Amino acid sequence: MIESESEPTAIGRETRADMTQFNILTASHNVIAASLAMIASLSAQAELRLDIPEDTFGPPFYARLEFPHIDPALIPNDGLWAALILYRQRECIPDDFNLLEIFDVPAAFSCPLNDLVGYEVYENAPGVDPAPIRSRLTGESAVPVWFVNLAEFEQLAADGVMTIADFEAMPSLRIGSAEFYDELLRPSQSNQSGFIHINARGQFEDGDRFRLTYTVNGDHGPEHGDLAGGIRTRIEFRGQSLAEIKPPQVIPYTGHWMDPSEPGQGLGIHPVRATDHVFGTFYAIDDFGQQVWYALDGTDFDGLEANFTVLISHGADLEAPNGVQLEEVGQMRIEFLGCRAARANFLIDGNEGEMNLVSLVPADDCLD
Repeated sequence: MIESESEPTAIGRETRADMTQFNILTASHNVIAASLAMIASLSAQAELRLDIPEDTFGPPFYARLEFPHIDPALIPNDGLWAALILYRQRECIPDDFNLLEIFDVPAAFSCPLNDLVGYEVYENAPGVDPAPIRSRLTGESAVPVWFVNLAEFEQLAADGVMTIADFEAMPSLRIGSAEFYDELLRPSQSNQSGFIHINARGQFEDGDRFRLTYTVNGDHGPEHGDLAGGIRTRIEFRGQSLAEIKPPQVIPYTGHWMDPSEPGQGLGIHPVRATDHVFGTFYAIDDFGQQVWYALDGTDFDGLEANFTVLISHGADLEAPNGVQLEEVGQMRIEFLGCRAARANFLIDGNEGEMNLVSLVPADDCLD
């Protein structure tokens, strides 16, 4: 009887020991899970956004020229005319500074910006990162855009020196002022492939109008190395009577996108003209092999990244605001890496996923 009583006692001790070990392991797993969740949360919040000009000085240069490895032509041009965008006020640009050196730090920061506002987003902070991971500049008046004959520019730039005074001395100079300016930028210093998209509309001193669109689309090729095939420039001069009737479409992502590794599913992206709003559709294959369609309602869009609420339709509903019964089923975030490449992350009905997207729209559509 003593042995029979002692045996279950031993088993009980082992069981209690096992339970204690289980509780310790469970607590450890919970701590690890909580730590991972906290790390993920901190990582998601790690980006630092600075508003221009309230929080930061803006770009560390005076005007838009390019390094040869970005644009071998050094300046936006259409083969006949070249365009110089002045970010900072002419009065404080040194007459003898070589604009082909691009950066003038910190001197450029003390030269006030023209009528430009925007933001810069850093992975860590200025001074820690080589450049922001993305930025945007917009202007609604008095953004100077100078046009010169490309041959004149090339002749003067042949010795590797080009100053603001050189531009002013060119016989072909036409001075314009952009009443609309929008620039989207992913600097090559902080991205696998650089991207810039500029859209400007305005008029010259004589009242004639101009339009400039400039794109360096570093995602155009699989290696993202040679940018030459991804450069597009449109320069148009228009008479006074040919003013723009509708506002410009500055977001070059309109159209259909797909992940080549996921046939049968994709997205339609539709930016709203003259606003920072975007909506779309997402069509996918469910677990039963049936195609399902979702609506994407943009909740936040800064020109380079967009967050969407994912909705599914349950049919007509006359009492609903849009006459359709919609149910929120998830969230999606899209990072536009260029005109033809994007990355999407989503959580729909508890299922997480990622898509490496390519645009089915021809590269020329990056122009508008």
